[in-house]
Amino acid sequence: MKKQTRIANLLVLAWMVPVLSGCVFILKDDPSVQYYGIDQQRGNEYLSQVMVKQEQVYQAGKAAKETQP
Repeated sequence: MKKQTRIANLLVLAWMVPVLSGCVFILKDDPSVQYYGIDQQRGNEYLSQVMVKQEQVYQAGKAAKETQP
């Protein structure tokens, strides 16, 4: 019983650390976008930055594959 309580406490602590440290979570699904830890305006800005960076990385990977024999 004590072992289960300690495990539960550790799980709660592991979940609370990112939440209290100000981590930002942005979940994007085609019909909706949800922001956790920030407001919608900043969330849109962060999401735009992530999408631009993702496209840059994708294009760089695609160009590297095309240049390989």
